[in-house]
Amino acid sequence: TYLDCIDCEYVANDGTVELVRENNGLYELKTQSSAKGILVLSESFVEGWRVWVDGSPSEIIRANGLFMAVHVPGGEHAVKFEFQGLLGELRIMKVLHLVRE
Repeated sequence: TYLDCIDCEYVANDGTVELVRENNGLYELKTQSSAKGILVLSESFVEGWRVWVDGSPSEIIRANGLFMAVHVPGGEHAVKFEFQGLLGELRIMKVLHLVRE
């Protein structure tokens, strides 16, 4: 996995991820690992997505140029990705409209 960030030098390789809930624009996950790591979500990295780890806002990292990722500490944690940007959707639609013209 290619991660677009300066401080992404660690990746836990013994962890598990459980999908707790998925809905349109929402992913709730439970992670468990012995060390800190980076969780990669195979969902398009577009403006409007937000992420929380254990209820605290966190930074989304671009993974593989297209997907989203987030730093997760060792232990058991709740991770929530949520799309909150209608404005982001409208910008994408505007760009697509301009490309078609």
